[in-house]
Amino acid sequence: LLKKHNCKSVLEIGCGTGNLASRFNSNTSMDYQGLDYSLDMIKIAQQRNPNIDFIHGDMRNFKLSNKVDAIIMTGRTSSYIISNKDF
Repeated sequence: LLKKHNCKSVLEIGCGTGNLASRFNSNTSMDYQGLDYSLDMIKIAQQRNPNIDFIHGDMRNFKLSNKVDAIIMTGRTSSYIISNKDF
């Protein structure tokens, strides 16, 4: 879908340990950024993907320095939002 819509940049909310980041890094030319609330997860993601930007932040309230073409959430990321207001 991202290629179909000609996306050049993507933010993954809830990037965890960077599994999807590795795929973006090796299979696409898109500018990938990952955001996660857990510093421990980001540390692992950075070790696995040293040339990718990871952001420590809360998916309910974050600011990017640059706009992205797409934002994705995979897995069970949305299950961490427990109220309609936060969603």
